[in-house]
Amino acid sequence: MFRTSIVGSSFFLVAILFSTGRAAAADETAPAGPVVGKLHDKVIRFLDGISNGDEANAFSELLVGSQLLEQDGAVRGLVDKSKEIVKRYGAHRESEQVSAKRIGKDVVLMKYLFKCEKFPVVWYFAYYRDFSRSNATAGDDHWVVISVRFDTQVELLGY
Repeated sequence: MFRTSIVGSSFFLVAILFSTGRAAAADETAPAGPVVGKLHDKVIRFLDGISNGDEANAFSELLVGSQLLEQDGAVRGLVDKSKEIVKRYGAHRESEQVSAKRIGKDVVLMKYLFKCEKFPVVWYFAYYRDFSRSNATAGDDHWVVISVRFDTQVELLGY
């Protein structure tokens, strides 16, 4: 299986993984709210950048404000692996949100199918509300990516 990820946790990063590990069970799509809608728009812009061959800029824009952007080597590796998608699976046809789930008030998990000519790729995104700024409040609308990865384990979306 083809699996690549960037995961931020206490400044640690898991960069590129090729494994057949089990993914979490499929989430139900949450009702669209303003936060989920805003994050969905960001993800779609990112996936459009990937599909247009502008991977480096797509990741730079997606990771604005994220500690993951500080991990140059890992981001570069993920950019390089995302460039292989077209070679392996064919041209991008469309992107479709599979699920969006809020975990409490401050975490949003999202899954997308990146449908290529030969095979779909599953993209996973985790956002966290940024409280690091001195003026941040619980009602703040500043969200950052804390995890982004993709793989081809489509069958796990049904569990």
